[in-house]
Amino acid sequence: MYSGYKSNFVKLEKGYFLRIDPAKKIVRNQTVLDFIDSMYAVHKNKDKEERRQVIKAELIGKIVMSNYGKTQYYQVTDI
Repeated sequence: MYSGYKSNFVKLEKGYFLRIDPAKKIVRNQTVLDFIDSMYAVHKNKDKEERRQVIKAELIGKIVMSNYGKTQYYQVTDI
């Protein structure tokens, strides 16, 4: 679990204010490929296209972390 802060500006009656809230990210120890393989194993009785649709539904909108020298975060928009 990574701790951090989420901030934004809010307009209230007396002007603009900076709102800072604590935020946490829960990180899995599973790669996307491992996740896809496990989903294929769970849905092995479905045909190929149905499995692909299940995986798309599960992954689109999720945030993944890459650690290739420098940690970066990406949101999955399409597969």
